[in-house]
Amino acid sequence: MPDGELVVGDTSPLLNVALIGRLDLLREQFDGVTAPEQVWDELAAGDDGLDDLRALRDGGFLELVPVEESSLFVELRRELDRLRAEGFWISDELYHDVLDAAVAT
Repeated sequence: MPDGELVVGDTSPLLNVALIGRLDLLREQFDGVTAPEQVWDELAAGDDGLDDLRALRDGGFLELVPVEESSLFVELRRELDRLRAEGFWISDELYHDVLDAAVAT
């Protein structure tokens, strides 16, 4: 993955890759995955694949981000379910941080 790209994960792809025992595919393709904290809540609700997902989280590969209920988030929630709105909010917030850092250098 090129530097500066952001990968925001959702529950289904993370869980499905864990269930088939291929979380290594994520490490081969990406430098890391960022997800809303609610994704972890959904992943932790089951047992299958959880140990491997915990290792990703504890090793820093899977970063969990709390979502602030900003005006953007509220607007997104009008059209999307909570988890999707959180994913878009994180993408917007973190992408702007990356962009700001790039402009500053």
